[in-house]
Amino acid sequence: MAIQIPQTSYSAAPAVAVPGFMADSDPSRSVVTGYVETAGGLEAGRFVKRGTRYRQVLALAAAADVTNLLRGVTVWENIRQPSTPQFLAKEPVGVMRKGRIWVLTAGTDTADSGPCFIIHSGADAGKVAGAAGGGPDATVVPNGAARIIKGAAVGQLSLVEVNLP
Repeated sequence: MAIQIPQTSYSAAPAVAVPGFMADSDPSRSVVTGYVETAGGLEAGRFVKRGTRYRQVLALAAAADVTNLLRGVTVWENIRQPSTPQFLAKEPVGVMRKGRIWVLTAGTDTADSGPCFIIHSGADAGKVAGAAGGGPDATVVPNGAARIIKGAAVGQLSLVEVNLP
C-alpha cells in the first residue's frame, strides 16, 4: 500500500488570518447571533445591516445602511464546510458588534489607525476601503463605531476594531 501525502508544499509565511477571524480574545467583545436574510447568502468578514425582522441580517446596499442600520461584521466559523457563500439564507451567523476582526480591503488601501470606510454596494459590499472614493461607493462609519487598527493593500486583510452600540 502506497503512502499518501496530502500536503506537498507549504508557505514560509502563512496568512495571518482569513476574513472574519476574530483577532483577540478580549472578554469585553460582543458577538450576537443573526440569521441570514440575504437570498444569495453572506460571506464571512463582511459588514452587514439589520434585516426586516428581529435578528435577521442583510448585505449592505446603500450609504444609509452604514450610517443608520449597521449591525456588525460576520464571523468566520471553521466548523462549516468551505463553500461560497459561507452562510446560506436562513442560516445562523455570528455577528461581531464589539471587538477586533479581520476584514478584506477593496477600492483603496487602508492606513494604520485610520477611519473605517465601508463599501456599501456591488460585489465588494461590506468590505473596507481607505477613502470615501474607494470602491464603487464607500461611506465612513459614523461616531467612530469602527476604525482601522492595521491597514492593508487592496485584496489583503485589514484589522478593524468594531464598537457598535
